[in-house]
Amino acid sequence: MKQARFLILPLAALAALWLSGCGTTTASAPPAVETAVVARGQLSNNVQVSGKLAPVQSADLFTLAAGRVATVNVDVGSTVRAGQVLLTLDSATQAAAVEQARAAVAQAQAAEQADQVAFDTARTNYLRGQALLAQGAIAQGGQYGFDNAYKLPYQQADVKLHQVDPAALQAAQAQLQSAQAAYNLTVLTAPFDGVITARNVDPGAMSAGPPAIPGETPLLVEVQLNPIYAAVNVGEDQVNGLQVGQQAQVRVSGVSDQSLTGTVSHVAAAANPDNKTYLVEVTLPNPDGTLKPGMFASVTFNEDNAGYLLVPNQAVVHQGSDTSVWVVGKDQTVQKRSIQTGATDGQKTVVDDGLAAGDVVVVSGQQGLTPGEKVAVQKSS
Repeated sequence: MKQARFLILPLAALAALWLSGCGTTTASAPPAVETAVVARGQLSNNVQVSGKLAPVQSADLFTLAAGRVATVNVDVGSTVRAGQVLLTLDSATQAAAVEQARAAVAQAQAAEQADQVAFDTARTNYLRGQALLAQGAIAQGGQYGFDNAYKLPYQQADVKLHQVDPAALQAAQAQLQSAQAAYNLTVLTAPFDGVITARNVDPGAMSAGPPAIPGETPLLVEVQLNPIYAAVNVGEDQVNGLQVGQQAQVRVSGVSDQSLTGTVSHVAAAANPDNKTYLVEVTLPNPDGTLKPGMFASVTFNEDNAGYLLVPNQAVVHQGSDTSVWVVGKDQTVQKRSIQTGATDGQKTVVDDGLAAGDVVVVSGQQGLTPGEKVAVQKSS
């Protein structure tokens, strides 16, 4: 028969073994992240595209009334000012109506002045009649005599001056305004400062008035040449690097080999459905008019963009309508901060608001971070 053997351990040793199996869990290490320092700099890409110059404003001009053309005061190339008379129609009938209406207004005003004198006289007599009536000095009829001799003339003069005359004058003035408006329709004026680029009418020709259908030939065409703009199309990989207000260099070889400085005045919000490009307009000063619509232009963007506050694209987190970054504090804890962004070159993004130069942002390891959490920075750039 085999003899059983038992290992007898002291009670203290057993307790130690039990405690070692139930020991506390060690704290987990802080998440590792990579960071970058926010600094000022310039976007790295230079976008160069070609396009054409175009006028800021262009107007096809028609008369607002039909009639025979009496005078044409401009020709192709004429420089005009806003409000300048460019063309007139035969307006003898309209001018006569204006003169007749003016005479009616003058007549109504004269009648009002005469009735003012009559009213003043009637009022004086009325007040004198009241005094006589109070004294019993009206010999013929008493109150009846007062009403007929003093009160009734005063009331009639009052109605004439304060009701009839204003209505007559108002009607005459309305007729004058109507006649003047009809006369104004026979005069074509420049809508803005510019240059006449087309003339399709001569004196004696008939004007049909406003165009009945789109595409009708205008009597005159006016364009504004100062300022002028270069219209170019950029791709979807370039448009987000452009923003209204930034400068661009424009070279118009037909005028000079020197580049001109322009300002981005428009960036299309949607692509052209036909060619999938975005229209961008760069406005240029053109005080001497040497830049002409239709000239070819080469435009270079982002040559003068130093000084932007930039953050690496990897740091930017988009969640719905919110754009944010994780900022690392001096105590190595992180906070999520909303920012407003501008242009990007695909590597860096302009920060318009929410960060300052010197801030440290997380560029890798953002997933799972919580505000106030301590992190371990593995790499900083």
